[in-house]
Amino acid sequence: MIMKWTGYIILIIVCCLSTACERTVEVLRPGTDEKSFEARQKAVDGIKRYIQREFELIQSFEQLAQEEDVLEALLTLPMKAAEIFKEETGVEYPSPELRFQLLSIQIQENPADVDAHLVFTDVEEEIDIHGEISIDILHVIDQLQMIDLIEEWVCLSLLHPDATEEALLALFRESAKNGQTTFSFVVIATTYADAFPAE
Repeated sequence: MIMKWTGYIILIIVCCLSTACERTVEVLRPGTDEKSFEARQKAVDGIKRYIQREFELIQSFEQLAQEEDVLEALLTLPMKAAEIFKEETGVEYPSPELRFQLLSIQIQENPADVDAHLVFTDVEEEIDIHGEISIDILHVIDQLQMIDLIEEWVCLSLLHPDATEEALLALFRESAKNGQTTFSFVVIATTYADAFPAE
């Protein structure tokens, strides 16, 4: 678990260093009206709080694992993390199937994003010539790279609370098609760097 956070911190440092040699990536955001702005801010703030609390959860697990059954404590982590996400964002944490759909849409609508930003994985091997991807990609891609996709999902869910998942996926596809979502560590680090622990 500690290695997971160490990896995140290293990736953020790499992003910061790479800004000197990487072309600035601009991610457009939908809507300039007050409702859209508030939904975006609420999504970002909620995800930041979730990241901070997830780290605290991992720390508490390490202490709990010394006192109780390690396996039992470990099995409760995903459920507790999902509860924290719902508390902080007001939206259910996307299931593996939904994350796979978001990832598929992003890759289908922005194939160049794969070459530009998925540089820390062998994700290319999981994508065929038509942009179709294997469910195994969720084990390959770093979850940090999906924060922007999840942010967009939360924002759309807040803007359209009564929409079906199918309708939200259609809206998400429009966002991806319009270049409003990204895998770029530079963009993600710019938004979320202060949410990760300093050490």
